[in-house]
Amino acid sequence: MHIDGNVVPLRRVASDQATQLPLARLPVIVLQVRDKATQQLRQGLQALFDNADDTLFEMADRAPDDVEQNLFFEAMRDLRLKRKSIERLFFEQLFKAFINLGQCDLAYRMLPRSLSPNASVAPLDDGPERNLAVQAMVNKVLYRDGFALDQLTARLSTLLGRTLIEQHNPLGPTVLCNCFLAAGRHLGVDIKVKLIILTLFDRYVLSGAGQLYAQANQLLIATGVLPGLTPAPTNDAMDNNTASELAMPEGEQVDALTRDERRRSERLEQRIRDAEESHAQTALARQRVEQALNQALLGKTLPQSVLAFLLDTWSKVLLLTCLKRGHLSPQWQADVQTMMQLIWSVQRYDQPDAREHLLTLVPALLKALREGLSGSAFDPFATRAFFSELECLHVQMFEHPGHSRADATATVEVLEPIILPTAEEGPVDTARVFDDGVLFEPDLASVMGKLQYLNRVK
Repeated sequence: MHIDGNVVPLRRVASDQATQLPLARLPVIVLQVRDKATQQLRQGLQALFDNADDTLFEMADRAPDDVEQNLFFEAMRDLRLKRKSIERLFFEQLFKAFINLGQCDLAYRMLPRSLSPNASVAPLDDGPERNLAVQAMVNKVLYRDGFALDQLTARLSTLLGRTLIEQHNPLGPTVLCNCFLAAGRHLGVDIKVKLIILTLFDRYVLSGAGQLYAQANQLLIATGVLPGLTPAPTNDAMDNNTASELAMPEGEQVDALTRDERRRSERLEQRIRDAEESHAQTALARQRVEQALNQALLGKTLPQSVLAFLLDTWSKVLLLTCLKRGHLSPQWQADVQTMMQLIWSVQRYDQPDAREHLLTLVPALLKALREGLSGSAFDPFATRAFFSELECLHVQMFEHPGHSRADATATVEVLEPIILPTAEEGPVDTARVFDDGVLFEPDLASVMGKLQYLNRVK
């Protein structure tokens, strides 16, 4: 790769970007799943704390001596004082787990220990009783609601473009338990009380996991994410089947169990085929995005910030469009055209009408960028910084369309084919969705005002 003056190699740009806040975030539909799940989980936690007082009071009333009775009374007091803090910390941990869906190894290294996929289910200072209790809770959810959870995990894998496992699914029982353990880490109560609280978490929060997964799957199906998967059986249907089987003679029960085992095997094989098909579709879409990027960028010299935006952010827009609409769709063509226009707008040209063309292009370009980014969530501060720099680049191009900007900004000459990573990398603090115009309209007004002023002056 050729390096000249302030021109820097592409490999260096990639390494620098790994230490900065990336612009790309989760698709909006994933945030909608998160918000819908948050509503149900909040209700479950409220029910937990509302019933904790009564439960602990009953335990105190049955205590064999004053020492144990005081233990439960102190636990009631401590739980009341820390209730709001535990709720807040629980959802902070849950939101971090969703944010980390869009990240790779770097994200997991930044997780608190309680959310690390390599950590045990409970922190190291907890006794074996808590570990066993939590593992039993996780296993119960997997046994009862594993089918729906597997489908949710497969759909999230499709959206992310990489394979997700249950331990990393923010709504899986492993992460939910870890979130609760982390939130109550500083609760100063005896292990007996901790086990009681965990039982309440199982009763009032994890018991609704089936409904949680059903709602999340419905949201994703409505947006076209793997709608062909076989629907998960409802709990009522499972209970009815169990009751019918118990009423059968012993021989028929064996036959029924054999049929159930065969059906479970068939469902597992189908899920594996669906996951493989989803992985293949994502890989093909990524290849199409790489092809579009290489056709547009190879041989071009661009400002470093614009190239980083195209590789880290706009590539995700293209990938999502290709997966949802297809590479022959008008939306795909429009997104590729927006990329081409952005590249042209920061190139050096000697044509006399380049200035007027840029003035005409900018409003439609910024509008197209806004519409493309509206399908995903982005860090508003990082985005504001990029659009501010793009504004400066456009003003410089308008003032000196044929002059070198080597002294003004670092540029990158792309001479090597671009290969996209399979997952986003980099630390993230938050993920938010823009309201239309909140961050983009002021940028548009600012750019157009400056360009029109310069046009009058010239």
